[in-house]
Amino acid sequence: MQDALRIIRAAWIRMVNAAIDAKKTWQSDADECMGFFNGPYGFLYATDGISGSGKFSYSKTKTLPQPSICMTVNKVAEAVQLFGPSLYHRNPIRTVTPRKLPEVPLEVFGNPNDPQSHVFVQNVLSSLGQETMQDKARASLVSGIINYFPQATNLKDEMRQAIDEALIKGIGVLWTKPYQPVGSNHKVVGSFWDSSDNLLLDPDALRWEDMKWVGQMCCKPVWEVEAEYGLPPGTVKGSKQSHGQDASLSALLSERAHRESKTNDLVVYYKIWSKMGVGGLLRGIDHKAAEADRFGQYVHLVVTETCEHPLNIPESVWGNEAEMYRRFQWDTPYWADDEWPFQEIIFHKVPNQLWPMSHFRPAIGELQFINWAFSFLISKVYKNSRDFIATAANIDENLKNKILNSVKDFELLEFKASQNKHIGELVQFLQHPEMNTDLFKVIQAVIDLFEKRIGLTELMYGTTSHQFRSAAEAEVKQGQLSVRPDDMASIVEDAASNIGKKEALAARWHLSGMDVTSIFGETFGRLWDSFVATSDLNALIRQLQYRIEAGSARKPNKQKMIDDVNQAMQLMFPFYSQMAASTGMVDPFNNLVDMWGKAFDVDTTGLRLTAPPPPPQPQQNQQPAPQNGEQQ
Repeated sequence: MQDALRIIRAAWIRMVNAAIDAKKTWQSDADECMGFFNGPYGFLYATDGISGSGKFSYSKTKTLPQPSICMTVNKVAEAVQLFGPSLYHRNPIRTVTPRKLPEVPLEVFGNPNDPQSHVFVQNVLSSLGQETMQDKARASLVSGIINYFPQATNLKDEMRQAIDEALIKGIGVLWTKPYQPVGSNHKVVGSFWDSSDNLLLDPDALRWEDMKWVGQMCCKPVWEVEAEYGLPPGTVKGSKQSHGQDASLSALLSERAHRESKTNDLVVYYKIWSKMGVGGLLRGIDHKAAEADRFGQYVHLVVTETCEHPLNIPESVWGNEAEMYRRFQWDTPYWADDEWPFQEIIFHKVPNQLWPMSHFRPAIGELQFINWAFSFLISKVYKNSRDFIATAANIDENLKNKILNSVKDFELLEFKASQNKHIGELVQFLQHPEMNTDLFKVIQAVIDLFEKRIGLTELMYGTTSHQFRSAAEAEVKQGQLSVRPDDMASIVEDAASNIGKKEALAARWHLSGMDVTSIFGETFGRLWDSFVATSDLNALIRQLQYRIEAGSARKPNKQKMIDDVNQAMQLMFPFYSQMAASTGMVDPFNNLVDMWGKAFDVDTTGLRLTAPPPPPQPQQNQQPAPQNGEQQ
């Protein structure tokens, strides 16, 4: 087994490096877009000593001139700060409902008047009713728990980071896993952001549906990794050295892991989730590794260059077949739903390419030019703002000092001249030529191209260059403006729905009734054990539908809500108030009042009507009970 594990570890290290090589083009684009977002901005002008000839080169030997002042117009941050909050303003409301069963005519079961057919139909309906009741109970419990998770794990911040990275780099990733809050005695499930720089995808696949394995690059202190996987101290060697020691990285490690620790020796390792076994099917693998494929098709490995065997299969369990099988399994069987342990957010997929495109990649040329042109414009302003004074070299020194000390940005140019001349001939100001306004027009034209390509129209800023001629024109423009944001919001909502489904699956797999009791109380803990914890995975995955309420994640349009509720109040308030007074049905009236309060941010507790008490039951004429000594 030792030889097999050593071969498997080496084979997966090769696969990891192949995945890192396959994402280099995407990584280069992602790093450039991130540089425009958050710097360092020197890469654009080759002032950081890294970019060599700079971005603005038109041949191998010549480069475009470098401006005196290098500046950045951060249109990327501007776009992210406008799109991000509009796509995910708050945690959405998650809904879980049983799948609707098809309606079958009773005639297919035979003659309804036939006693035998009637009994059969009643049995079928009774069975379906029992299953429906169980599905409703299961859906209610799962809905309650997965709506608790976002607040407990701060999903909003995690989601916002993933959306920002999806905009900037093309993909954002959230990993779903169980989590125990500090100081708590119960587990919860959360989805946590990790940079897509650390994501590894099967390099042989052209589509996400074809991937056979994925991985996550991690970098942690050596002692923490050894404790997590039950390894004796000293088993894992640090692949990155602490502050004060010589850093020595293997060529196998990705550049994304190049960070220096100040206090601990760090190790770079890779978590791998495989849908093709432990590794016996890998190309060029030694036949000795095939014996490990007995652990199944869906396996989990943790490998590093500094340890000769998978970290999650320590030497202490090599002889324990059951324990090795357990350690090789996925922590949560997401494969049962043909999913991976993470949820991706992708706005722009590229045909026949695994890695997506950044939202800013199509406009990177315009973005580079805007920064370069503005740098020359600011340099021109700087140069034109300088005042040069030409003076005779032999004028009085006191006069020179007075000229230079009067204004700090004066520069003195001396020339030889005769002293016996008028002061106007000895001291003169030199004027720069006026700035060419055509440069402003060119820059503005390129900015317009960039904003159209990205979607930064003037309406997103709440401004307009001219007044709308009619309400119809305003409505048409608003509709066209929302096409791109609505599509992106739909992608975010689909991802949020899938995250809810993954968290439900992880909750079923990891949470017990005791965990639910800590959150909702003992009654719900018992119900969880009865309807969820012991249920089949198929019942949780196939028989329940997971959605989020449409638009519940986006920033609400308060003006639209107010307009809608005012119109509803005019139409329905008189009818509902009259119905409540005459019939005692107050729920429709109260729902309308609640809708009004939500739109205006008003507490409606004191405005709701209370249902009238039920009428007294008619008393029946009864003979009084006989007293003692009386005859009946």
